[in-house]
Amino acid sequence: MRASGNAGPSSSILVPSSCVVTAASATVKGSYRGGLAPEDYPRYGAVIDLYVFTRAVAGYPAGLQIASPFTMHAPAIGGTGSWTVTVPIDSSLGKSARCMVAAQPTHDFQGAPNAY
Repeated sequence: MRASGNAGPSSSILVPSSCVVTAASATVKGSYRGGLAPEDYPRYGAVIDLYVFTRAVAGYPAGLQIASPFTMHAPAIGGTGSWTVTVPIDSSLGKSARCMVAAQPTHDFQGAPNAY
């Protein structure tokens, strides 16, 4: 299990500690590197997405993605403490081989309102 990059705030702030996959869902738990998520993440409206992949198959060297990320239940990144993400999976596509989490910006800016 690892954190992966993207075009928004770095996913390196995410420290996943466990990933449990059942026939219907996958759940990952973790914390923030250094114990605190910097203010940039809430400003981007960043959430934690979980991806689950099978082993490599013909035509898909990274494996097939069997999770359904970008759920409405993806937790927002911010503050301190631990986090948990659960996503549905399609186990008919194959057995899970690896989990990956990423900080995904929603660009739903969470800054303070101004007077203008």
